[in-house]
Amino acid sequence: MSKIRRTEAKTRRLNTSPKKRVAKHTMQPQAAPEEIEETHAMLCTNQEMFRSLVRHAPEVITILGADGTIHYESPCVERILGYRPEDLVGRNAFDYVHPEDLECVAGLYTELVANPGVRVDLQFRFRNANGSWRYLEAVAENLLGDPAVRGVVVNSRDITKRIETEKELQRSLEVLLALYEAGEVLGSTLELDEIGWRLLKIMQRVSELEAAIIHLPDEQQNLQAWRTVGSESLWRWAHDTPEARTARDFTLRTGNPQRFRLKRPNSTDRRRMAGLCLALQIRGRVVGVLEVYGPRSLLDATILDSLAVQAASALENARLYGELGERERRLEELVGQLITAQEKERRRVAYEVHDGLTQVAIAAHQLLQDFAYDHPPGSTVGEGELDRVLEVARQTVTEARSVTAALRPTALDDFGLAAAIRQLVESLRTEGWHIAYEENLKEFRPPAEVETALYRVAQEALTNVRKHARTNEAGVVLVHRNQRLRLEIFDPGCGFDPKAPLEVSGPGERIGLSSMRERVTLLGGELTIRSRPGDGTSVVADIPLSATERGEDEKYRSR
Repeated sequence: MSKIRRTEAKTRRLNTSPKKRVAKHTMQPQAAPEEIEETHAMLCTNQEMFRSLVRHAPEVITILGADGTIHYESPCVERILGYRPEDLVGRNAFDYVHPEDLECVAGLYTELVANPGVRVDLQFRFRNANGSWRYLEAVAENLLGDPAVRGVVVNSRDITKRIETEKELQRSLEVLLALYEAGEVLGSTLELDEIGWRLLKIMQRVSELEAAIIHLPDEQQNLQAWRTVGSESLWRWAHDTPEARTARDFTLRTGNPQRFRLKRPNSTDRRRMAGLCLALQIRGRVVGVLEVYGPRSLLDATILDSLAVQAASALENARLYGELGERERRLEELVGQLITAQEKERRRVAYEVHDGLTQVAIAAHQLLQDFAYDHPPGSTVGEGELDRVLEVARQTVTEARSVTAALRPTALDDFGLAAAIRQLVESLRTEGWHIAYEENLKEFRPPAEVETALYRVAQEALTNVRKHARTNEAGVVLVHRNQRLRLEIFDPGCGFDPKAPLEVSGPGERIGLSSMRERVTLLGGELTIRSRPGDGTSVVADIPLSATERGEDEKYRSR
């Protein structure tokens, strides 16, 4: 019995000892070899599937340490960023972040590391293997406390195309807004200076230009820099280069755009600066040249073409508005001068009537009174007394006709310009003048305002010859040719300096050379005075005829 008890006791000790427990565990049934192989195959399949998923995933999976060191990089990083995983593992991810984005990314990462289990969204630029910058959108999660990971897991995807598309759309929107704004601005003002300044500002805002110049031609059709924007030192240098001069001349001559490139001055940058000359033209006529400088992409900027078209229209409108304002100003001056001339003419006539016709009429009246007093009814008339009274009456009639002719000769209305000037010439010939007269109007009658203007020019010019030329010789030529009327009065007298100020000798003085020019200019013509001291004088009035007047010309020619 004791043996049995000892055996049982021993058995109990064995069953309760650790070795006995292990023995009991090992004695449990084991899996069959087939099951082990199946399990191993399944694990290999799952691992291969995981590797394939990671390899073909659209996102880069990165595991970072707390300091930003790269512990793991998924294989697709080579497809997306051009790096092999082993090229990045062990390096700091912040070394590849764009400097402009580094501060923001580092701040968010520090906050992420300090808060386990937190996720943050990031968008930043990452340097590609070829040196370019790619836009990445990432989701980072702090798994530093997870024993299986012990890091920050970052899932990143390339959004460069999306960003570039958004930028292109934004740029297109800005271009459309700029065109609209340019249309509003350029259509709301006719001030030339404001148009040039605001146009260049709009161009600078919506394009990458570094400098721009608007050239307008001067009176000799030489281009002059009118308005500029951007770096003055840059445009002054570029403006004087042979390439820029050649391009400007080509655009001005042909109206076609001209592109060229320049090497930047005093720069180690091998990239050339682009230049572009665009014609500012209206109805095929070049009114200016827009010259811009900037990066290579500037050469394909269609926004500049559109703005150049709008600018040309605005500049032309402003020019026409300025010319209209100048014409109105000159017209106001002319009206004032004509009123002044009219008053001078009235004053002259008043003096002539007072000093001539009135005095003769008073003398005739006194003689008639004396005659009536000396010869009461029934008395006889002495020989010659009545003849004297009649002579004074004839002088009165002559003076009256002279004053009337000075105001407006009846021959001008009755027989036309050629006859009126001939009558003026004949009156001078009776005074002993040698005046040649030539005309080819025949039956042609210009409009009344043209006849009046040219008659006054002839009258004033011949009066000036009689008063100032110190000669008794002159010539008058009246020609109708190529739908224009041309009147020339010349003399071989002492001449004068046309640029010298005119002297006014009294209230009855002539209207003057300036008023002669204004009469002709008002009709769209031109008055030319050629003279110099000791070499005679020539006054030429040239007036164009309108379509209506050309019709009248044909009517008279057909008679």
